[in-house]
Amino acid sequence: MLIWSEEYAIHEPSIDELHKKLFDLTNKLTKAIEEGDNVFIADLFDTLEMYTLYHFSGEEHVMNISNYPLLNEHEALHQELTKQFHDFKDKYSHKNIEDFSTIKAFLESWLRNHILKEDLKFGKYLKENKLNKN
Repeated sequence: MLIWSEEYAIHEPSIDELHKKLFDLTNKLTKAIEEGDNVFIADLFDTLEMYTLYHFSGEEHVMNISNYPLLNEHEALHQELTKQFHDFKDKYSHKNIEDFSTIKAFLESWLRNHILKEDLKFGKYLKENKLNKN
């Protein structure tokens, strides 16, 4: 289970709120996987996919208006993560996943690593350039 803490905060309120929602949706999906609730799993895959795209768009918009120099690299990471997520979703929809712990590990690792490694770079950029709102 993912638990939000200050270590994940980039101190841009709009992005931190998006991240909190991703934590919530990921936790709901992993719980549904653990409980074997296939109908809810399918719905949550769709919801998480749509929300992730919404999140990436919002995050990239803030990066763009902040003139973030690593925006192109960050967009490429988002595209790769989107592809990986879509691949998992596709495998699930075709019943090709035998071990749901793989999905759970991917989602949790993806969120933790992406925020702690990549998004915090943007938070540091905002702070150094006095662009953050906190």
